[in-house]
Amino acid sequence: MANHSYEYKGHWISIDVDCGAKGLCTWSYTIDGAQFTENRDRRMTSEGAMLLEAKHSAEGVVDRMPAPEP
Repeated sequence: MANHSYEYKGHWISIDVDCGAKGLCTWSYTIDGAQFTENRDRRMTSEGAMLLEAKHSAEGVVDRMPAPEP
């Protein structure tokens, strides 16, 4: 399982990409240690493609959230 964590617009995003025995990968992420989201319906063989899909999803959620309090 690969993990990619980073800050985006003041929120902390942590993405996990997991590739199973058959080489099919899924992703999940949390925002600010909560708001767990996962994708198990659409699987791909590329870990990189799954990471990009998860980043796009998570950043879209953050874009709709209010800015964090300083």
